[in-house]
Amino acid sequence: MVKINCPFCFLNCPLTIKKEKFKFAIHYEGPLCARGNTIPILLDSPKRLSLPLFINNGKKEEKNFKDVLKELVKDLKTYKKEEVAIGLDAYLKEEDKKKIYSFFKSFGIENIFSSYLEPDIFFSFKANGVKEGDLEKIDKADFILMIGDLFGSFPIVARRILKRKYEDKNVLLYGIDVFRNRAAGFTNQFLVPKIGTELLVLFLILEKAQIIKTKGFKIEEIEKLSGINPFLIELYSEKILASKNGVVIISLESGKSFEPILYSLLAQLLCNKKTNLYFIGLKNFNHLPLAISFGEILEKIEKGEIRVLINFGSILSFFYPQVYEKLKNCEKIYLTSFYQMPLDTLSSIYLLPQSLPIEDKNLIPPYSGSRTISEILEEINSHLKIDIQDFDYLKEKVYKEKDILERFNNYLSFYKENKERIENNLVVVGKREPFYFLELFEKDNYLYLKRERETKISLPIKIKEELPENLAILELEDLTSRRYFPISLDEKEKFIIINPLILE
Repeated sequence: MVKINCPFCFLNCPLTIKKEKFKFAIHYEGPLCARGNTIPILLDSPKRLSLPLFINNGKKEEKNFKDVLKELVKDLKTYKKEEVAIGLDAYLKEEDKKKIYSFFKSFGIENIFSSYLEPDIFFSFKANGVKEGDLEKIDKADFILMIGDLFGSFPIVARRILKRKYEDKNVLLYGIDVFRNRAAGFTNQFLVPKIGTELLVLFLILEKAQIIKTKGFKIEEIEKLSGINPFLIELYSEKILASKNGVVIISLESGKSFEPILYSLLAQLLCNKKTNLYFIGLKNFNHLPLAISFGEILEKIEKGEIRVLINFGSILSFFYPQVYEKLKNCEKIYLTSFYQMPLDTLSSIYLLPQSLPIEDKNLIPPYSGSRTISEILEEINSHLKIDIQDFDYLKEKVYKEKDILERFNNYLSFYKENKERIENNLVVVGKREPFYFLELFEKDNYLYLKRERETKISLPIKIKEELPENLAILELEDLTSRRYFPISLDEKEKFIIINPLILE
């Protein structure tokens, strides 16, 4: 039996793994979790990559690991350092991220970025003065405001919230989401703003509670645009100000907000020195504040400025069509991967088998043919002879209130321009349930609608009467469904944003 910490969210719950009859089994030390349940499946998946593959326009050729790394070293020596980009996915262990970052910084490469595309990366942007809390704050909270679908995305956190609610009936549980999610039935009050107005609702709550200075904004106009009963805005603001020890917990989901960075920042403003609330941004992983964003890397690839891409960790982000297409401008691509992935239309791409974060020589042996990050870097350095230095990450970016309000003003203009387009068409948002990798490529996704209507997405449809008229929900468990969501680039931060889909 081997004790590990589950790597699939920021909670890092302790687990015990045991080999039983040639299969792995999980023994929980805490509550059951769908994410933790996937570990035995991941370890023994028939889709695990065991040999490096060279993929060139649909043709696959097995390669020797050392030969591929020699080719990589040759490219590092041949191409200019500014023509090489290094991606770090969030699925890497923290110590491995640090090793990769310091290794390539020591070699002189500056284009080091996070290749993670899930929106919880936006919690790396902080509102000035925000009071951040941990999950233990829930255990003594007198007021809990849930923003987003916490119960769907983080069931372990949901369990903790409900435990607190049932321990003390005086605890107030409030929620905000663009559809009535499964938490709604447990709340004292649940707000369902129209899609696109959820940011307006947070702004109005902040204004009513006098947490922010709103001079220059036309509050009556924003109230009218939001469509929310002013009584409910006042109720939420009163409870926020009355709380002696409360928490604001937010879960950001792909394809669910047109401005997720601002959504997080507005939620953080609820937790400044004027209230007794603490902010908890639920994230799958801890994220590195790096000097360059994924969006900037894609821009450089498109311009031909980056010719070699090397990515460590999961490569799920590269399955978005907008990302996938831009990769074709790279001359050489090296991707470490846990699994065999269908990247058949790309040319000159190497897939290298990487061990999972929970696989370690001292604990769980790496999958046959895979390599740990340390082994890969050691092999590369046996040729490059880099004098590796320690480098610190950048500090997290802090937004002042005036900068947040400037972003809100820009969003307000966007919403007013697109209000009719959003309201008069079907808007599809993403919903991510706890994932099951076993069915990663086989599971049929469903489009959830309030009523049957013609859509341009050829997916089986389920009817959900509780959904708003112009809203549909698309599950994100299957990678192929992600192709439907448009991707944009945040003008200020150059981060990639996965937007809701408007079917016109």
